[in-house]
Amino acid sequence: MDDIDSTIPSLNSSNPMLRLLFFYGASNIRNFLVGFIANLFARISDLVPPFLLGVAIDSIILRDKPFLIPFFSESSLPQHSISQFWFVVFLIIFSFILSAILHWFRNWGWNSFSQNIQHQIRIDTYASLQNLNMSFFDRKHKGELMSILSNDVNRLEIFLNDGFNSVFRLAVMAIGIATLLFYMNPPLAAISLFTIPIIAFFTYNFTKSIQPKYAEVRDSVGKLHSRLKQNLNAIQLIKLYNTEFYESSRVE
Repeated sequence: MDDIDSTIPSLNSSNPMLRLLFFYGASNIRNFLVGFIANLFARISDLVPPFLLGVAIDSIILRDKPFLIPFFSESSLPQHSISQFWFVVFLIIFSFILSAILHWFRNWGWNSFSQNIQHQIRIDTYASLQNLNMSFFDRKHKGELMSILSNDVNRLEIFLNDGFNSVFRLAVMAIGIATLLFYMNPPLAAISLFTIPIIAFFTYNFTKSIQPKYAEVRDSVGKLHSRLKQNLNAIQLIKLYNTEFYESSRVE
């Protein structure tokens, strides 16, 4: 894999993933920005309904707080309970519709971004393989190379699509919820968010410790692909000599 990685233009980063993103992401920046901006506002709109429900409960049902909604002046808000209730219902329905539209643009942006990069990387990786010396192919299992061209590239697409989306969603939701909590009750917010740095610390260390395991899994998958390819090519001999049980044990 190092031989293949060396064909990617060297950028000012020692992280291969960042090098891939900068090199291949530059030509897909429009799709990335569409997904990024739509995702940002979609996550913000997802926080609107629970906030409005809290305002409705405190102001309309319990009547222990004034009916105030950010970005609306007090004079522009309804003054009667029934009108306030229907106004909140309208805002919640509007936020759901807006969220659905934004999620559609988010999916289009992220999917286009990840699929285009996946396609370009698979083509460039195959082109790089063809230009390598025969000594490289002598050292590598054919199944490992197939694993790189198929499994690794597919996992990259999953990371760019689902991984980016999940990380961004968690970040926006955490910041948005923290902002609302501090706006409504700062002491309770501080207690509720105390565990987030601890969780982030253990998550980071777990990710670092699991990376070497992935290399072992990829190597075993490559050997499995090689074994399956050889067995399928020689399936007539396996059946002729009745060695199905033996070959199955080798696959295990």
